[in-house]
Amino acid sequence: MTILERTVNGQPGLAAQQDGATVVVMAFDVAGDKIKHIWAILNPDKLRPWTTS
Repeated sequence: MTILERTVNGQPGLAAQQDGATVVVMAFDVAGDKIKHIWAILNPDKLRPWTTS
């Protein structure tokens, strides 16, 4: 599994990929030096644009 730093909908985020396919994308709502919310996208249909293979 590879974890990549990405911008997700204008927020700092991460994308986790396995064998070239994205399995989860996470966005973070940051205020000051703390993470206030984390949004995770697991729906394969919504992850298709993130796949690099």
